[in-house]
Amino acid sequence: MNSRLMSGAGLVVALIALVAVNVFSNAYFTGARADLTENGAYTLTEGTLNTIAKLDEPVTLRLFLSEKIARETPSVTTFANRVRDMLVEYQRRAAGKIKLEIIDPEPFSVDEDRAVGFGLHAIPLGSEGVNFYFGLVGTNSTDDEVIVPYMNMEREAFLEYDLTKVLWQLTDISTPVTAVLSGLPVSGGPAPGGMGQPPIPPWMVIDQATQTMDVRNLPQQVDTISDDVDVLLVIHPKNLPDSTLYAIDQYVLNGGNLLMFFDPYAESDQPTGMMGQMGGFKRSSNPSKLFDAWGIEFDETRFVGDLQQAITVQFQRQGRLITTEYPAWVDLPQEFLNTKDPTTSNVGKLVFGSAGAIKLKDGSPLTMSVLASSSEQAMMMDVAKMDPMVGPNEMLAGYQPGGEKLTLAARLTGELTSAFPDGPPQPAAQATGGQGPQPAPAADDRGLGKHIAKSKEPAIANIESRDLIREAP
Repeated sequence: MNSRLMSGAGLVVALIALVAVNVFSNAYFTGARADLTENGAYTLTEGTLNTIAKLDEPVTLRLFLSEKIARETPSVTTFANRVRDMLVEYQRRAAGKIKLEIIDPEPFSVDEDRAVGFGLHAIPLGSEGVNFYFGLVGTNSTDDEVIVPYMNMEREAFLEYDLTKVLWQLTDISTPVTAVLSGLPVSGGPAPGGMGQPPIPPWMVIDQATQTMDVRNLPQQVDTISDDVDVLLVIHPKNLPDSTLYAIDQYVLNGGNLLMFFDPYAESDQPTGMMGQMGGFKRSSNPSKLFDAWGIEFDETRFVGDLQQAITVQFQRQGRLITTEYPAWVDLPQEFLNTKDPTTSNVGKLVFGSAGAIKLKDGSPLTMSVLASSSEQAMMMDVAKMDPMVGPNEMLAGYQPGGEKLTLAARLTGELTSAFPDGPPQPAAQATGGQGPQPAPAADDRGLGKHIAKSKEPAIANIESRDLIREAP
């Protein structure tokens, strides 16, 4: 009897405690939420929170979701719940700037007509093949529309990215600025043969970028990178002067986004004039002064050869047509790409030509997320084997698999220190009249501003060692 009384009393006490906790929570923690999912599935990233904070006008998000079909389809239920819950979290964080409508477009209803009018895609599901709608429509006060015809479950890992992109497209009316600094004629140029010859067309990647971005071409020698540049695209940084390296250094440390392509052997870099004839022409590019300070290791004398992923080529030898693998040209399907990163998630394959390998030095402050890597059958090969006189068969002589994957492209993040600890490099002193050399002007007098010794926030850079392919799809 006593044990029964104690059990009953315990239940009463537990019930009272439960009610008290709920009352107290409702009174004092109405705005508090905890994300207990394994990977923080409902915790918004800093980028999303910044986008929401910068909303300058109210936006409306309409989620068209066929609720009944979603509940009856297990493969859809979990994802639909997550989309709905995340949109609610967006609304909660926006302090009235996001109006959320969840609409169930039942068959033959006005709401179904609205879904069709917005261009949403209906998927026939169930035994009766009823149309299932699961799309998102975003609008703002100026009647701009951003439409996601169908929320693809295969992109669940990028749900927050896709939702935030909708907000950004509704609110950001400024054109992104991309500054291009290259040792190759990526933006086109005059005819190499002089008068009567067609000019060099821009590379496809630049031609496409100009359609959606403000693309600015920078000279090889610059002192600063403008603060309004959203992305600095550096391609084949060959023999850059210290002034330009310093400009890149300060841009990154000031929070800028860097996308850099460098190479141990840039096949697109063609010699001209006497330099090419004398054999003193180098095709490598390596901003080692920056890399040494930032903790990046890159050997410009060797490239990645991968026999397993080599492209098959044909060449003439003693009048015979020979077919063989060419390990300097590597074809990487999706299994060698990072499908969890938005940059490479939807890329079917990448082709690399005589690419180098990227590593982090011991003690590097950076974190590296691999975007593309070789197979374990790859090895580092001397760039001397890229000589036109060396055929594919000779290149394969002595080939020994290294037994590890080599990184060809990566995203690097972390706190950086300047590659110029003593401040900006001084320009050469100039002679003036009969007074002899004069001291170089101070950094502030040259419009360089205050020197940044350490990054203001974790730096972000996409680094890739490869030959860009002009006509890549």
